[in-house]
Amino acid sequence: MKQLREEISSGNLKNFYILYGEEDYLKDYYAKMIRKCVTKAEGEDFNVLRINEKFDLQSFEMFLSSPPVFNSKKVCIVKNTGIFVKINEADKTRIIAALENIVPEATVVFCEPSVDKRGSLYKFIAKQGGIYEFKYQKEIDLKNWVKRYLQNEKMTMSDEDISYFLSAADNGMYEILSEITKLVNYKRYEGIITKKDVDLLTCKSIENKVFEMINRLYAGDMKSVYKMLDDLKTLKTEPVMIISLIFGEYSKIRKLKLFMESYPQSEALKYAGIRFYANEYIKKAKSIPLKTLDEIIMLCQKCDYQIKSGACEKYLALNMLIANAHNLKSCI
Repeated sequence: MKQLREEISSGNLKNFYILYGEEDYLKDYYAKMIRKCVTKAEGEDFNVLRINEKFDLQSFEMFLSSPPVFNSKKVCIVKNTGIFVKINEADKTRIIAALENIVPEATVVFCEPSVDKRGSLYKFIAKQGGIYEFKYQKEIDLKNWVKRYLQNEKMTMSDEDISYFLSAADNGMYEILSEITKLVNYKRYEGIITKKDVDLLTCKSIENKVFEMINRLYAGDMKSVYKMLDDLKTLKTEPVMIISLIFGEYSKIRKLKLFMESYPQSEALKYAGIRFYANEYIKKAKSIPLKTLDEIIMLCQKCDYQIKSGACEKYLALNMLIANAHNLKSCI
């Protein structure tokens, strides 16, 4: 990423960039910075072409073959089109030809959620352009980002409360920004945001709610578990999604348990894909036997099959899953 920042600050841009991955905020941020290298003007510009979702091949070819208008550079931003995953060979050949014949003053920025690194289009750009992946950020990076935002807004929030806020919000930086902006506006005149404010205002993700439900299950607080299930039902959350998230949580615990046998905790957490609630996951991984984890994972698979095959009513199957998991005494 350092090289990309240097190219943007110097204005010495490559002809091609692929910005891909799950973190939309950072992809949009760097695409905007590249655009500002070309023109400071906001809105429509003769030297800027935007292609969103539906790929316009003819406009793409025409734009890349013509010189800039009253400017030294031009840029084409292609976003969420899926051309690195799903595109026919004829169109792929035309795109590569257009890139091969691009005018020297032009830059193309592809912002895509995913890419197929085996494809000829990807390989062509990899030889001559810059390719950067933007994953969901680590907790420490998000904490620093939130701190900077709060400092600019002249607001304060403890490190512990920032961590709690991040664990409650969705993974993406756009969602985090929306939630922290809401909190800042709510507490503007007091100048401080607390855990109580987070609980009051933050829209917790389904993933976070399921994580809390599993914590209650782990503690044996079944009254809270069933209340949370009722709340999810009220929100019309699909049982299959809840089962998938329960399966995912116990799979993470299982992975962590196995990785902790061979690696230090920090590395084990990384390999298991755990970004938040590290202590909670470590506690469960240490205390829940591998056999119990395997049994709960099998229960999830069985429940999923019962629902999809129509053998059992959705929420009844889900309640049975929770009850059976609870009956595995060694997991609570």
